[in-house]
Amino acid sequence: MKLNTVGIALSYYREKYGLSMTQVCEGICSPATMFRIEEGYREVDSLVSATLLSRIGKQVLEFELLLNEKDYNLFRLRKDIHRNLEEKNLDTTEKLLQSYQSVMQKKQVLHEQYYLWGKAELLQKRGASKEEIKAVLDAAVLLTKPFFGKRKNTSDLYSEMEIKLFLGLIQFSEDISWKEAELKRMLLFIRKYDSKKIKEQAEMSILKELASIQEEKGDAQKELEYIEQALTLVKESRTMRGLAELHFKKAGLLKELMQRNKDMQQEYQKQCQVELTMAYYTALVMNNVELVQKIKTTGDRV
Repeated sequence: MKLNTVGIALSYYREKYGLSMTQVCEGICSPATMFRIEEGYREVDSLVSATLLSRIGKQVLEFELLLNEKDYNLFRLRKDIHRNLEEKNLDTTEKLLQSYQSVMQKKQVLHEQYYLWGKAELLQKRGASKEEIKAVLDAAVLLTKPFFGKRKNTSDLYSEMEIKLFLGLIQFSEDISWKEAELKRMLLFIRKYDSKKIKEQAEMSILKELASIQEEKGDAQKELEYIEQALTLVKESRTMRGLAELHFKKAGLLKELMQRNKDMQQEYQKQCQVELTMAYYTALVMNNVELVQKIKTTGDRV
């Protein structure tokens, strides 16, 4: 995607989805700036362009949006930070974040938000307290969702980074009602607007969190529904990652329902055996020795 087509893409999809400029740009830039971007009168750096596009569920290669050498250097730093976080090179990550903070554009909320996200990830990997990590995540969210925790935002649109931040906050919240409501809003957004690639990355995390909440509430039937949705998502993505674990989890829920519903006991037992078989052979293929042993132990008890 060339730079002069960013505004065209934003305008086209925003109007297609019936969204106002205010909804899309809230917390990122002013509606006046958004108008100038759409009309091609204003160029913004690659992070801003990519974030505005992700608010309407569109993803482009950020590399294709680069403006200049400084923009490229920030882009490379973000890539290096991601890689070193994944490889758990924590001291290197800290130095890279410091470099990012020193060269990023001042008073540009998206760069500050990225820096805070990286800081929160680093704190978590170093075993910092929940309170410290949550404080950083809160600060990051408030940069682009300024009314978070005060009133409902004017839109239920999320950038890719905002979804990451909210998923992080949900891990540290004890407010089940808020967690469930926020997860459902994000799920609706992803299913309505997001491209397939983004959907695959985020929807699974949201479904697992929603299933976890149902487990906390003791609602096995609802938890089963979310696990089944997650299984469908994995199958559609044509990957086996996490598939064995989901089949095993489903088997456990069916076993629980079997014990609660005597009238359906035979049917649930049959389904449970099918799920255990699926989990077993998938775990074998993925060489997940620990899970294979768990399945064998569980299978003997069904």
